[in-house]
Amino acid sequence: FEKYAYEQLKTATTQAECGDENATSHACLNIVLYSRSHQPWLRMLLEAAAIPHWFNHDILAALLPATAITDEMYTGLISLPFVESFKGRGYNVHEATRKALRQQLAHTSPETMRLLSGYAAGYFSFYPDDLPERIYHQTVVDPSEAKVLAHEAKHIWLQTNKPELIHRLHHNVQELDGF
Repeated sequence: FEKYAYEQLKTATTQAECGDENATSHACLNIVLYSRSHQPWLRMLLEAAAIPHWFNHDILAALLPATAITDEMYTGLISLPFVESFKGRGYNVHEATRKALRQQLAHTSPETMRLLSGYAAGYFSFYPDDLPERIYHQTVVDPSEAKVLAHEAKHIWLQTNKPELIHRLHHNVQELDGF
């Protein structure tokens, strides 16, 4: 294990020196997952958890409909050092790790990224206060439909005096610029 960890950190240092801002997050992620290799489902759960800005058991179940997520699996996920409590809504993957995971997934498996984002958009479509989150995921799946949703939502939010939702939407969509 020590040799694996050393090699990961050595590679991350070289990559960071070449401008890869996510190299250290990738290395730490790989080390933690390697140390828990007796839990092969952990990477799948972690990748799904990194799609939305926050998650709970219901959101994960919606993103992984073919997987029965047991309490042991969920507890294993939320016990990871880069998973933290999120504003009374559940948990989130720490921002740097989440960004690194999403970028890796977008590059290595864009079809999985779109599939998980589609499931997320579908889940959040049932929650009007989470419309910025739905539009964020819809942008990955179908940018033209997301643009229409965003345009309609902005008009409604302006009329109902909800500028915080416009701000959240703007922040969420800006995040996608790196993908």
